[in-house]
Amino acid sequence: MKLEIVNKDVEIEDNLFFLTVIFFDNGISIFISEKSPKLGTIGLSYPPIDFSSSTSLLHGMKNEQFVRIIGERYSKITGKMVLVSLNIENINIFDDILSTLNEIIINREKINE
Repeated sequence: MKLEIVNKDVEIEDNLFFLTVIFFDNGISIFISEKSPKLGTIGLSYPPIDFSSSTSLLHGMKNEQFVRIIGERYSKITGKMVLVSLNIENINIFDDILSTLNEIIINREKINE
């Protein structure tokens, strides 16, 4: 498999957000930031075992619940490890970010089935 990288710049409520998704054979890395590309709170999520997902926070505490939501959502959907870096100020746009990630990740999974 060839390494696949998807970069998407999204304007939401007059703010620019940078999304990068990297697909590996056994995992996905998701980088989300506002205004400029940067690292943020980092978490690593594992696919559910016995109906329970797990996330380890590696760095940062800001928006940690959203890092967990993103990581656990996509590890459950894909059955792969998911590394998430999130650095955004405007958390009110979270649903818009998830919608964009759905377009990138879920649509790709459907194509590769």
